[in-house]
Amino acid sequence: MRLRYSLSVLTLLVLVSFCPAGAQPAPNGAEILAAWQSDWERSLRSVRSVSYVETSSRTIEGPRERNRFGATVDVRFSSGSGMDRTVRRSVFNGRRVPTRRINALDRRMRRAYGAGFDWVRRPPPMAARLAGIVRPTGRMVADNVGDVRAWRVTTVPGQANDRIERVIFWFAQAADRPRLLRMRIVGRVPAVAGRVQGGSAIITTDYVREGGLDLPRRSQAEVVIRQIRRRQVFTIFLNAEATYSAITVTLR
Repeated sequence: MRLRYSLSVLTLLVLVSFCPAGAQPAPNGAEILAAWQSDWERSLRSVRSVSYVETSSRTIEGPRERNRFGATVDVRFSSGSGMDRTVRRSVFNGRRVPTRRINALDRRMRRAYGAGFDWVRRPPPMAARLAGIVRPTGRMVADNVGDVRAWRVTTVPGQANDRIERVIFWFAQAADRPRLLRMRIVGRVPAVAGRVQGGSAIITTDYVREGGLDLPRRSQAEVVIRQIRRRQVFTIFLNAEATYSAITVTLR
């Protein structure tokens, strides 16, 4: 089935590359998602490991507070051992955080801001994993990512999900293989009794192709929660930006 999807989408991509910009027919969203996921899995089989440096900046702002975090992390992923993250440097409000205290600080922030902090703390979810659990809500439409023409497909989780409302993918129009340019997750922040009334999250990740894989190049998270303090409700803004550099793909 995936092979048929792949052939169908690749044929469509070749055909639309010869059509005028205003007359390009939109391919089927489900087919291009399946073809991209199949292509990712096929490319991953020839990869031994992926490594990169993640540099992040996070802020938490409210009526009576402003906290800033910074971190530099060495990340390595391999199919056999999963993802390994080694913190090279972590800073909180301008002060270096010892490695032994990073987890304790994260737990403190998690208690204060609930799942809102998870959205700005965690790395972006793997696009290939999300592509396998969502379904398109309509036809793909023409769009642009920077100066690159793209197809945009909006999806929703195939099953009930209390964290994710929808996921939007942008694929390059002119490509011999489906190529992911951007992914955006629109999510929810569940309520926590007595502390958080809930909120919303938007995570946008841009991708670059390295070693046959579409890998994160930069990401941005914008989270808003309503926090309860002394029987009052405050609006808290949590934001994060991250860049991914020194990307290295090692083949088998």
